[in-house]
Amino acid sequence: MEMVGVVLLLLALTLIAALSVSHVVTAQEDLDFGDAPEPTFPTTMAGNGASHSILVGFSLGANIDSEPDGQPSLQADGDDINGSDDEDGIIFQSALIPGLQTCIDVFLTNSALVANPMLDGWIDFNGDGYWDPAVEHLWGGLSQPLTSGNNTFCFAVPLNASRGSAYARFRLSDGGFPQPDGPGPIGEVEDYRVYIEFTKWDQPPTRKDETDECYWGWDEISIYGDGASGNPGYPIVADDWECRDARPVTDIHWWGSYEGWYDADPPYEPPPQQYQPSQFHIGIWRDVPAEPPNTPFSHPADLIWEWTVNRADLNEHYAGCDFYTTMQNPDTCFYYDFEIPNDEWFIQDPGQEHVYWLSIAAIYPGNEPPQQYRWGWKTRKPEWNDDAVRIQIPDAPRLGDAYIDGEPIETQDEGSWDTSFVLTSLPTEPSPPQVSIEITQTTDAKLSWRHVMTDTFNNPVTINRYYVYRDASPYQAPTATLLTTIDGPFAPGDVIHIDAGAVGNASPNYYYYVRAAISDKFGNDVLSAYSNHVGEFDFTLVPGT
Repeated sequence: MEMVGVVLLLLALTLIAALSVSHVVTAQEDLDFGDAPEPTFPTTMAGNGASHSILVGFSLGANIDSEPDGQPSLQADGDDINGSDDEDGIIFQSALIPGLQTCIDVFLTNSALVANPMLDGWIDFNGDGYWDPAVEHLWGGLSQPLTSGNNTFCFAVPLNASRGSAYARFRLSDGGFPQPDGPGPIGEVEDYRVYIEFTKWDQPPTRKDETDECYWGWDEISIYGDGASGNPGYPIVADDWECRDARPVTDIHWWGSYEGWYDADPPYEPPPQQYQPSQFHIGIWRDVPAEPPNTPFSHPADLIWEWTVNRADLNEHYAGCDFYTTMQNPDTCFYYDFEIPNDEWFIQDPGQEHVYWLSIAAIYPGNEPPQQYRWGWKTRKPEWNDDAVRIQIPDAPRLGDAYIDGEPIETQDEGSWDTSFVLTSLPTEPSPPQVSIEITQTTDAKLSWRHVMTDTFNNPVTINRYYVYRDASPYQAPTATLLTTIDGPFAPGDVIHIDAGAVGNASPNYYYYVRAAISDKFGNDVLSAYSNHVGEFDFTLVPGT
């Protein structure tokens, strides 16, 4: 019996030890980490990266998986490609445009019935590679309560935000977690590479004064091809803007309403009498300037660029309300994003500055607009130059068609009116340098490259600084160490030289990369892609071999 007792005791101790080991492994495996790029963002355990203990049934989105450590990557997708794609909880409703509000949809899975689910978020608005808890913690630094299913939150993008790529981090927790780094309670961390757009033309809706709840103005009916059935038809609305640089128009954003409709969702009526447009016609026209008395107001000339886009592809969503003295009640204001396909970007005519016109018009099936809730483009007080116009003829323009007849949009009490839209562009990134390396007799590595003069669209740019990186591993530019910077001014044709340091040590060999930088209008650096990678290779020579 004593032997049986000893055996049972040994088995029990073995089982306890096995369970203890199993518990340790599970705790390690059941952690969720982020994947923003290091060394600037805290992602791995060594860098005090963000992590949360996983509780099954409590996550952002439907999926969550565990990692042994953070998975830093340039695209913030290291977690996605290392296991399941579990960064599915955040959807950006609209583009990140400096000075404007953007909204996100946040989906919470909470079958675990966690009592106090909260969301915290950060975006690196100034582009310094760090989430500053004091100023970049969204919603004024306040954790946002979540309910099961979809949640919508909005925030303003700072006017001086650094244009180009940025990184966002969102943390789900029980009770809130106000820091972007460090281990947290049960929950999940999701990192995203986002884009802060370059504004080519900025004309958002306005309010009559700061205390107004709604935007000031009405929805000016703009319908494409309505006169094709023989009716007098509604006009197409167009407004002028000035192209001040050579960057292409890559995105078009605008605001509109359904006349007499006040609800967070667009009006719906099944075909054939449907209230929603099926498509939108978007056009860019050349300009006819005002030259009284023969041309009393400026207006479009001829249509030189056009797109026909399905309404379902425009990210239509609630943006507030609009109101004017002629309206009995406010209308719901909706916001639209058109991300232009790369091969259809609008690129201005050669030269420095040009005036163009943008037209936006709803297309209804059979060119038959509904009897109520017709779509209109949001008006606003004037931004620049002349009024927006109603184009009466042609009512269904195609490329090359010319403006024939129309009128400016004016009211007797307040005079001129414009429409609400924003045009944005991909950042003008400098072309990357092409670097050469040589080893001198003094055993120094010397780098050289010709001064960069153009951006990736072959437009002239002014480089104000070069960044030189060094790494001990090839093709690891995102984690390379900044060796030095070289500040301008630089002259056309310059060849920049730099002594990168002594060589001759076979361990390690070094690899070098260079990036060119221009400044945006707020003084932030906009960097080129990494240059070609050049390396110095040292070999230990042993006598007799």
